[in-house]
Amino acid sequence: MASPASDPRPKPGSNPHINAIPERASLAAAEGGHQGDGSPGLPGTRAGMADRRLRFELQELALVASGAVPGALLRWQLVERLGPQLGVHSAANLLVNLVGCFLLGFLSGPVPHRTPLMLALGIGFCGSLTTFSGWILDLASLEQQGQSLGALVLLLTSLGLGLLAALGGRACSRRLFRGRQP
Repeated sequence: MASPASDPRPKPGSNPHINAIPERASLAAAEGGHQGDGSPGLPGTRAGMADRRLRFELQELALVASGAVPGALLRWQLVERLGPQLGVHSAANLLVNLVGCFLLGFLSGPVPHRTPLMLALGIGFCGSLTTFSGWILDLASLEQQGQSLGALVLLLTSLGLGLLAALGGRACSRRLFRGRQP
């Protein structure tokens, strides 16, 4: 059995995507952890490090919240206003989700200052703008109304166009920020 220091499994409650953020690695090193290069972290008191960690996590939370509120409000307004014009709310949900896929694809490219942008726009804004549960509810509603073919078309269209939107966003990001590393 591996020792706790060499155990490669993530700690319970840790998110490997967020913990891969450079600022998280620096914070882990300051708390006496390792940055993955075998070097020990900087010394510090437990109370001081806990306070620093709390401030850092509150900053992350503020970035996510600053994107989540506008994303949720935009989604609500777009679905409310576009749904009746398009004839069905599922078409409005599809359009909103495709915009979110494009933006998230764009953010996954070599965007400068990626960490704060990913927290605010990727996790916050796109997380609130797009919704898996709303999409599944649209599919379930179509199925319940006896429109199995419509549900299948929505499923395949959402997956296909969502993938194309994400790839298109990433291609735009790469073209715009040529030669830059994320």
